[in-house]
Amino acid sequence: MAKGSRLHKIIEGLSCQALFCRNMVFVISLVLICFVFPLYQLDPNRVVRGDPVFFSQLLSDSTILFLCLTGSFILLVFVIGSAFSQLISGLGILFLWTFPAWYWEGYPLASGYRVSPSIGFWLMHLVLFFYGVLGDTSKRNRTISWLVLAILIGIAVPLQDKSPLSLFIELRAQRTRLIGELLQHLRLSFFAFAGALAVSVPLGVLAAKKSVGKGFYAMAGILQTVPSLALFGLLMVPYRILAQQVPVLRRWGVSGIGAAPAITALGLYALLPLMTGIREGLRSVPAQTLEAGRGLGFSPWMLFLKVELPLAMPLVMAGTRTAFVQTLGNAALAPLIGAGGLGFFIFQGIGQTSTDMVLLGVFPLLLLTLGSDAILGALQKRLQRSLAHAHT
Repeated sequence: MAKGSRLHKIIEGLSCQALFCRNMVFVISLVLICFVFPLYQLDPNRVVRGDPVFFSQLLSDSTILFLCLTGSFILLVFVIGSAFSQLISGLGILFLWTFPAWYWEGYPLASGYRVSPSIGFWLMHLVLFFYGVLGDTSKRNRTISWLVLAILIGIAVPLQDKSPLSLFIELRAQRTRLIGELLQHLRLSFFAFAGALAVSVPLGVLAAKKSVGKGFYAMAGILQTVPSLALFGLLMVPYRILAQQVPVLRRWGVSGIGAAPAITALGLYALLPLMTGIREGLRSVPAQTLEAGRGLGFSPWMLFLKVELPLAMPLVMAGTRTAFVQTLGNAALAPLIGAGGLGFFIFQGIGQTSTDMVLLGVFPLLLLTLGSDAILGALQKRLQRSLAHAHT
C-alpha cells in the first residue's frame, strides 16, 4: 500500500514538473517574441509598409500598465493554465486583436495611416494556438473556456468600430460587399453539394452492389485528379455553346462564365468522397445481418431502408463531411470565372498586394470550413455512439 502511494506521489510530482516546464517554455517563448520581433507596424496605406512597432516602444509609453497586464497574464498561466489552457490562449489572441483600439485611441493617426499586424503578432498567435491545443483540459473546462471567450468576443467586437487595426478598417470599407460575397459563396456551395448528393446516392449504391457501378466510381476518381483551374476552364466551353444554342438557358443566366460552370465543377469534385462514403458504408454491413433481415421477410427496399442505411450512416456521414468541407474550400476559386464568393477578396488582395483584403476573404472562409467540419464531425460521432449503443 505504501509503495503504491509512494509511486502515485512520484507520478504526480513528475506531472507537476512537466506542467511547470510547459508553462515556462510558453512564457519564455512569448517574451522572446515580444522583444525580438515587431508586433505591429504603422502603414501609410494598405499597400506601403510602414515603421515597425516593438513591444519595448509600447512598454516605454505605458510602463506600469504593461507590467500589470504582463504580470496578470503570467499569473493566470501558472494558476489556471493547467485546467483552462484554451481560455488562456483565447484571452491572449483576443488581447492582440483588441489592443490597438484602446492604445491608439488617444493618438489619432494621420489620414490614411493604419496599424497592421507584423511578424511578432502572428508568431504569438502560433505559440498561443499550440498552448491551447496541447493543454490537457476536460470537456467541462473546455465548455467554460469557450463560453467565457464567446461573451468577451461579443463585448469586444462592437468596440472595434473605430479600431485603427488595418483588417478592421478594410472590414468597415467592404462590409456590404463582404456580406454579399459570403451569401454567394454559401449559395454556390449548397447548390453544388445538393446536386452532387442527388447524383452520388444512386451511383454510390450501384458501386456497392453492382459491377456497373465500378465504372462510375472510377470516373469520379478520374475527375478528382483534374486540377481545379483546369476543370473550371473546361466547363466554360460547353456552357457557352449550350447558352448559344438554347436561348432559354441564356435568359436564366446560364453562360460560359458565372455560377453554372462553377456549381457544376464543385459538384463534380464532391462526387468521389460522397460515393466513397456510401459505398464503404454499405459494404461494412455484416452479411449475417442482411441474412437475418431476409429471414424476417424484409423486401430488398425495406432491407435497405431499415437495416443497411442505418448501419452505413456513420461512414456515409464521414464522406458527407469531407465533401461539404471540400466544396466550401474549392468555392474560393469561383471568382476566377465570374461566379463570386469569398475568393473575390483573396484574388483582389493578391492583385493589389493588399494582405488585409486577402485576410478579409480568408478568415470568413476559415470559420466556415472549421465550423462545418466541427458540426458534421459531432454529428458523425453521435451516429457512431448510437450504432455502438444499438449493438450492445
